[in-house]
Amino acid sequence: MMALFGLPHMRDLLFGTRKRKRRFWAALRDGNVWDQDFLRNYPTMSVEWNVPDFENQQYLEHMRMGKLEFWHLHEEFGRYITFQDSKWRLCVPSHKRLAITLHWLANCNSYSQLARQHGIAKSTAVKIVHETVRALKMHMVPNSIRFPEGQELKRVMAEFKALSFLERCAGAVDGTFVKIRKPKAMFGDCYYCYKKYCSIILLGTVDACGMFINVNAGRPGSAGDASAYATSTMVRRISQKKWLTIQDNFRIQGTYIRPYLVGDSAFPLSATLMKCYDDSAGLQPHERTFNYRLIRTRRVVEQAFGRLKGRFRVLVHNNLDDPDFAADVAIVCCGLHNICERWNCPMEPTWLINTATYNQFHPGPNDQPHDDYEQAGWTVRRKLARRTHRDHPVP
Repeated sequence: MMALFGLPHMRDLLFGTRKRKRRFWAALRDGNVWDQDFLRNYPTMSVEWNVPDFENQQYLEHMRMGKLEFWHLHEEFGRYITFQDSKWRLCVPSHKRLAITLHWLANCNSYSQLARQHGIAKSTAVKIVHETVRALKMHMVPNSIRFPEGQELKRVMAEFKALSFLERCAGAVDGTFVKIRKPKAMFGDCYYCYKKYCSIILLGTVDACGMFINVNAGRPGSAGDASAYATSTMVRRISQKKWLTIQDNFRIQGTYIRPYLVGDSAFPLSATLMKCYDDSAGLQPHERTFNYRLIRTRRVVEQAFGRLKGRFRVLVHNNLDDPDFAADVAIVCCGLHNICERWNCPMEPTWLINTATYNQFHPGPNDQPHDDYEQAGWTVRRKLARRTHRDHPVP
């Protein structure tokens, strides 16, 4: 009996380890949205029906950018997702790979649906999405998301001052949850957030136009915004005076005011991050003015997150259980958001999520207001508040 069990074919029969022989190289599939509709049917329909914007509207609906923007994006980064044909079959073209990935990011189709729509196998759809997301993160994101320095930093501060009369403001920072499935790895429970689902934190910093200038993603949902901020690369570079540094001598009553970010009560007060005064004990007039101006400034990042999740529904509904890949997806979506905003791609109101509930701030168990105020941050905020109230008081 032991001798029979030791035979290779017996082990394969009992444990199912024998590799199944391939019956055919690739299955024939009829449906192909990209080749049939986008490359042939939609251009013809636009001409025959005399509706010039029909084709462009289909690009917007499926990929969140117009036809010209899509092909411009492919022209810039298509070479990074181009593969060679083999002697067995032709590879999927780079423009189709980009279209498949944008379609998945925008509509969050399952891989099975994506495969049927584009006439490919499910495994091919999974591979294309992962490879394209990785390539876009490596080559597109560094060109799309840049922290302002030098003259660019001065321009951002001028735009914020024109928006809300806060001087020296260089960005608005906030965090949002990206819902995922519970990871299968150890410590998967730490991704369970106070909203009662598993998530990772996407920490974003935007300029006055709602363009992301820095993003950080991947921290477990239970960690909170303050933890994501404290462990981010942005904080390390700010503390090393590589960012938020400008050669000038801007002072208020003898105190040098360094460029700073604004955030909500979850973040710690410092000389480079301002937040509202605690209104539990009543506010002085200059404190009330400062809170009003800061809230108007911080609203920019909340609106940016609303447009981001409206454009790319994969950040709201997905079936991902790999936090690392989910973080890459979130970062790539932020880079694509900047491209759409820079190219003035239309934002359909029907894409937006429920903004009435989204813009409300719900403090979580790890997002309670900090009490460890830095003395420098307290001094800077007090002098900024008095200057703002003197020049632009709230009625």
